[in-house]
Amino acid sequence: MAKPICPISHFPTPVQEPRYVIIPNQTGRDAGTVVQDRSSVKNFLKINLTFVETYLIYMGERQTNNKGENMGLDQYAGLRDSNGEVHEEFYWRKHARLQVFMARQYNKQLGNKEHNTHSDLQHLGFNGGQGGVNITEDLIKDLEESIKNNYYDCFASDGFFWGQQFQEEQVKEYKAQDEKFIKWCKEQLQAGREIGYDCSW
Repeated sequence: MAKPICPISHFPTPVQEPRYVIIPNQTGRDAGTVVQDRSSVKNFLKINLTFVETYLIYMGERQTNNKGENMGLDQYAGLRDSNGEVHEEFYWRKHARLQVFMARQYNKQLGNKEHNTHSDLQHLGFNGGQGGVNITEDLIKDLEESIKNNYYDCFASDGFFWGQQFQEEQVKEYKAQDEKFIKWCKEQLQAGREIGYDCSW
């Protein structure tokens, strides 16, 4: 523990502003940090609190069980009904590289026509209410290859609310589910059922 700058008996009275403050219980390079005045203390704490807040936001955005609670990318896939609606069988939260893969498939199925609303987010790809993606045998074959390669060719270069900032972690976290999804799709297609993928962000 760092020693006081001056004896306890000489500490300033409550009406005086201490010129030096020792930050206790620090580790590493910050151990025994001496901060010269109160404004420096405030700046020191502000920087550290900003780091903590950023970390908590980061971890909160990575949660995979907060469907519909926070802004961001919700993804789901399942059987299509007679109206073309996708009924959720599989759900992903901010699996950015899967979304990039599906956005490319959407464009391919649409014939690379303009597909989104006229806004600065158009480049991010399709969104809910636009019909989603039809899951075909060729698509599953390509997706299976992408999963094996950790979606190497599906890097998400944009889309903060897609989870772009932790896309590699999501690839690992969802790998087992992605593989399960592939198996399920093969079974449904073999049975002649229609499958779809859709999203909301």
